[in-house]
Amino acid sequence: MSNRYDSFTDIDEWHETIIGKIYHKSLNHIIESKINKFIKKQNRNVTELKILDAGCGSGIYSLKLAKTGINIKAIDKNEILLQKLRSKAQANLEIECNDICGDEFLQDQLYDLILCSNVIEFCANAELGLKNLKSVLKDSGLMIITAQNPYSIWGLWHSSKKNFVKNDFYQGKFYSQKEMTAILTKLGIEIIDIKSSHFPLSNGCLIYTCKKAS
Repeated sequence: MSNRYDSFTDIDEWHETIIGKIYHKSLNHIIESKINKFIKKQNRNVTELKILDAGCGSGIYSLKLAKTGINIKAIDKNEILLQKLRSKAQANLEIECNDICGDEFLQDQLYDLILCSNVIEFCANAELGLKNLKSVLKDSGLMIITAQNPYSIWGLWHSSKKNFVKNDFYQGKFYSQKEMTAILTKLGIEIIDIKSSHFPLSNGCLIYTCKKAS
């Protein structure tokens, strides 16, 4: 992410850059494939499913999923991004300003599937955030978590800039696969598989498909 983009409020603009498009093309393909596979396995009408998009931003995934008829709850702590999403939302897309690391995290219902994409790296307390997500996941549910790979070119660039560039992106922590696995295991979250998206010259993002441990 260029220094030009000083906060996540600018994320839509970044998505339209060449790098942003390359990054999301690979990541979106994996995420959408996993979600579609999960939906097809359900022996019920899609309108009965409930999906949580945790850290939804301006709603890249929420808007697409809502078009299928699934009930979506989209949360983010950035009210400016949520306002953009509200201007495009339809009836089956519920939007709420909420922080996955907050003391007042959701307790209203359980979800069949939780998507948390590129959020954990920027949480004040990643372990608490994941614990909160687990608390609203159904026992039979699936959780898809994506996190930046610290050993990718992008991750190394992030590391080199962290102490010198004071914007939201460079203040995050990129967790290695070993670190993320340790946190998830500690919380009783079982990893089903791990995929990586492709970024020029390296793997860009790690995608963890998880469920509650038996």
